[in-house]
Amino acid sequence: MRPTIEKILDKFTYDRGEGKLYHRRTVKTGKEAGFLSNNGHGGVYRRVCIDGKKYYSDAIIQFLETGEW
Repeated sequence: MRPTIEKILDKFTYDRGEGKLYHRRTVKTGKEAGFLSNNGHGGVYRRVCIDGKKYYSDAIIQFLETGEW
């Protein structure tokens, strides 16, 4: 099951101007969320963990912007 908008916004803040997610309510509060991950085809993307599952940051941001996965 994918996380809800409420769950995402409880864990991260989203800066629309920069297009980035930042940690919220942790020792990393205010730091950019996620880690860089190689997709196996030469591309590198930022990923975040939510409830132990990894998601591409751009997919989370798209969900926050449109409400659709």
